[in-house]
Amino acid sequence: MLIIDIETSGTDVRTHGLVSIGAIEFENPTNTFYGECYLPKNKKIDKEALPVIGFDESVLRDDTRQTPYVLLKSFIEWMSDIDDRTPAGLHVAAFDLLFLERLADEYDLNWPLGNRSVDLHSLMYAQLKKHDPKNYELQNQRSKIYGAMIQKYCGLPEVPKPHNALTDAMWEAECFSRLLYGKNLLPEFANHPIPDTLII
Repeated sequence: MLIIDIETSGTDVRTHGLVSIGAIEFENPTNTFYGECYLPKNKKIDKEALPVIGFDESVLRDDTRQTPYVLLKSFIEWMSDIDDRTPAGLHVAAFDLLFLERLADEYDLNWPLGNRSVDLHSLMYAQLKKHDPKNYELQNQRSKIYGAMIQKYCGLPEVPKPHNALTDAMWEAECFSRLLYGKNLLPEFANHPIPDTLII
């Protein structure tokens, strides 16, 4: 799997733009990718997104930084030698891949990832439904599962803020490992015990 996380200038794929990409090869977690790019003038900035992603507007608009095209092309080249390129993440299909695929179309880049992905929310949903139904909750008649809840369930602290795409990808990879195998994946989290509910 490729654990992928991105940061953007907002949540609307039509008007906001890519800020950074972080990724980890799950089967070889020392193989990581991280890059940032400037935000073109035709992309809007949601002011509420700035403290979340940790960039101010002057940095985002600094066109001496690499272009989104160069960043995305580098990311595609990085993943080219990886055998299992199944994209995975927290809400990877509903957010990250939408931005990346749209950007690839804009720049006429051949997007190499298919339509199938692995969603951390769905994995957590299955875990709770099968093994721990008392902890499954609804909010507004929908799943109440969210990132911080998954991290806590997996015995991890919350992702630090402001967000960083590679840091977030690391947290997600560790959650995948603990939910799938009941095992620690990354040395950064070795001092956080795995909850008994996840040990196989």
